[in-house]
Amino acid sequence: MNRKKYGISVLLYPIIAIVMIMFFVSFLFIGIGLSKIQEKAKMIQHRIKNEEIKEYLEIYIYNGSITKDGWHNSSNVNILIVNLSGCDTIIDYFYVISKDKNILTKGIMNLKIEKGEKKNIDIKRIGLPEYMNNWNIFKKYIGLIVFHTIYGNLFISKYGIPYLEFH
Repeated sequence: MNRKKYGISVLLYPIIAIVMIMFFVSFLFIGIGLSKIQEKAKMIQHRIKNEEIKEYLEIYIYNGSITKDGWHNSSNVNILIVNLSGCDTIIDYFYVISKDKNILTKGIMNLKIEKGEKKNIDIKRIGLPEYMNNWNIFKKYIGLIVFHTIYGNLFISKYGIPYLEFH
């Protein structure tokens, strides 16, 4: 009689173990599948958010100004940021890059620019000393200025005169 009980238990334990392993593997696959679905949903949500918030800033570095009489050169440096996007944006930090591609200054800005707004930035605001407000010195040493927004976009300055409507 003892042999019969022993024989049944020998068969029963491996079957229970196999069933348990199958349940474990199936729950593992279900968990992986759900996490992939969740990842994809987050990516789609992020893409939709980025499509809703299309930032577009133009940054001009120039010397001079436009008046009723036309263009007038000056030795001062002007940095103009124009928000051409359909939403307000906030510049959270910046980098000033030299001509030889080194970072001269970097810092936190926290500058809000409303939709359609244009702002002139003083060179002190980007961490440059007063003597850099001379156009010849500035153009000799400064390559570009990079602005980062809270939405994760980077905008790079360019040397050039802004369009007349931006003044």
